[in-house]
Amino acid sequence: MLRPEMDQNELKALVSIFAELHAWELANVPLLQTTTGQHLYHTIAQRAVCENGQLERSLKDVFSTQHFTERALRNRMQDMSEQGLLVTHQATTDGRNKHLVPTEQFYEKVYEHAAFARKLLRKNFIVLPR
Repeated sequence: MLRPEMDQNELKALVSIFAELHAWELANVPLLQTTTGQHLYHTIAQRAVCENGQLERSLKDVFSTQHFTERALRNRMQDMSEQGLLVTHQATTDGRNKHLVPTEQFYEKVYEHAAFARKLLRKNFIVLPR
């Protein structure tokens, strides 16, 4: 049933964008093929880009989710490290803590991802900056 706040053409355009974006993600960011990979990628990207790189708490925050086991998340972190997307550093204040540090390659992938999403949105909608 169609909701009153969204017309049929808008709904079709958005669903099409979702599908195209998902296909691009699977082809260009293999990490996004798993739910744990998606969780890590989006959590780290949001923290790094939207919160000005504040990643000090990220290992604790990432592992505190109830949806994934710590082992699954550590496996994805290792995958990200092997792909050159992420490095971990010991905290300077407490050696027991680790910090996630996205690499330049990670930021480039996020930029490509955002540029493709913007392209899809602009194909169907008028996008105005805030």
